[in-house]
Amino acid sequence: IYTMLSAIQGTQERHTNRLGEIAVKVDTLETKVDTLNARLGSVDGKVDTLDGKVDTLDGKVDTLDTRLGSVDGKVDTLDTRLGALDGKVDTLDTRLGALDGKVDTLDARLGALDGKVDIVLTLLRGNPRA
Repeated sequence: IYTMLSAIQGTQERHTNRLGEIAVKVDTLETKVDTLNARLGSVDGKVDTLDGKVDTLDGKVDTLDTRLGSVDGKVDTLDTRLGALDGKVDTLDTRLGALDGKVDTLDARLGALDGKVDIVLTLLRGNPRA
């Protein structure tokens, strides 16, 4: 019995020592967990800040998208108006060409009349050379 008690007591001392070591490791791990929890809280705060910034950027992107749609509409309107103005310029260019032709015709007729007027003036002055 004494041998058994001695063996039990030795086993108990080993387990007691082992429990002490485990208790120290548990304390160390609890300290590390507390440190990690504090760091996690800091990271959570940073994530919340970034989330707010992302929400703000999303709003700005939506606003810019709306404004871009408005600008696209204005560009389309201006493009349509520019096309209409191009048509008017082409029409005016055609009319200007026609007017140039009429001016040339009138200039030729005026030149012919000038010649006739000179003949008439010469005849009226009594100059038979004409």
